[in-house]
Amino acid sequence: MCEICRLQFFFNAAIINQKDARRSGAQAEGGFPRERGAPVFIFLEAGASCRKAGKGWHTEVGTMRAFETNDWLLLNSMIYRIYTTEDFEAMRQQFLEQLKMVIDFDSADFYLASQEGEGLCDPVTINCDPGLSAAYDELDYSRGIMYSGKTLIYRETDIISDEARVQTEYYQKVYRPNNWHFALQMVLARNKRFLGVVSLYRTIGKQDFQYEDIFVLDILKEHLAWRLSRSRNRDEQAGGKLSVSQAAERYELTRRETAILKLLLEGKDSAGICEEASISPNTLKKHISSIHHKMGTRSRVQLFKMVREME
Repeated sequence: MCEICRLQFFFNAAIINQKDARRSGAQAEGGFPRERGAPVFIFLEAGASCRKAGKGWHTEVGTMRAFETNDWLLLNSMIYRIYTTEDFEAMRQQFLEQLKMVIDFDSADFYLASQEGEGLCDPVTINCDPGLSAAYDELDYSRGIMYSGKTLIYRETDIISDEARVQTEYYQKVYRPNNWHFALQMVLARNKRFLGVVSLYRTIGKQDFQYEDIFVLDILKEHLAWRLSRSRNRDEQAGGKLSVSQAAERYELTRRETAILKLLLEGKDSAGICEEASISPNTLKKHISSIHHKMGTRSRVQLFKMVREME
């Protein structure tokens, strides 16, 4: 198995949903506050073997860089803090500071997406100018990737050759004044919505980021995207409700789920919804459970707080 295939295995094995965890017999790390829609972290010690159920292939964690037990404990600690640190800005700052203990970098910034969805705001940084957001939007040749609505991790040298990159205006105006040369980007998105970006930089003279650095960020990405999404949803709830159609588009509800959401917001009881939608009570329960899972809610009251009845 080649290095990239092994890496893909670790990506798949490190973050799986609860159903997969039960099926494969893996033990989810305890202590995390579980909420609907939140990803599950599977704790794997260095050298431990793991198997993706039903896929017919197997490998060893030890085939990549030898991650020590302390590395895994630190990653667990980082994920725990993502979920439990109430102060959102403190959580982001702690994330960068702890990340430096696992990945070698000289500078870093962590921007949030603006409310409009395109544009950057509210940076937290380590050893870099927090006013770089304008340069990101005006000059960054990778902005199309950043606003794609997908969670991605990439090295800049993976999308443009090093020779071409050093000639760009972005490199000349942002990288060279800071003595940076290499960068590793983690674009965060959920439900096709751009939420933020973490950038790590290494100075001139150091080697490029390696696959094991990408591996670390891949373990963390879904947890961080979930926290950013929850924070954004709460901010929007405080500022105004979504229409049913907006909620359906944002949370990728099916037609049937959208129709049931509308009936729920109209105040109809379960019997009335079953009669109007011509479905059984058990089918209704499944649809409502799916709606709550996708929207991160637990009750009809929370749905009323997020979505308005009238379009």
